[in-house]
Amino acid sequence: MFATQPDELLANRAFIVKMGLLALAGLNAAAFHLRGSLRKLDSAARLQMLVSTGLWLAVVVCGRWIAYWCRQPPPPASFIFFTHRRPPCR
Repeated sequence: MFATQPDELLANRAFIVKMGLLALAGLNAAAFHLRGSLRKLDSAARLQMLVSTGLWLAVVVCGRWIAYWCRQPPPPASFIFFTHRRPPCR
């Protein structure tokens, strides 16, 4: 999806927020495993699990919003023949 219209996705705020949330979820998972939280399930590990769940739910919500964040009018009929390029979201 990104390879076909990167300019449109990079202009979409929901996509940018989603990528940021993915980076945070990755850092949270790395911290969870580097800390050895699988062996010791203390309150910090439980907090990290709740943060991880919240981050992933937010990633899913942002992923769903990508299609609706920037509404554009439908492309002209020439789009059928792939001769019209849609402008990026603003």
